[in-house]
Amino acid sequence: ARCPRLRPPPLAVGMGMHLPMSLTLLIPIGALLGRTYDKWAERRGDNVEFKKRLGVLMATGLIVGESLFGVI
Repeated sequence: ARCPRLRPPPLAVGMGMHLPMSLTLLIPIGALLGRTYDKWAERRGDNVEFKKRLGVLMATGLIVGESLFGVI
């Protein structure tokens, strides 16, 4: 009856309720950038898993760096 693809994920709904709009807008932008990077890594063909892990590591570093900068 219902289409499961049109149901929003619970994490996205929770983040949308608790985060300010300025941060909520950055989440889909980051998701699009991540998807673009993953497609680029797949097109390159060699060491796909390594490149994807490197992308996750870089994104994690940006998040931690921003958090530390906010604390300082």
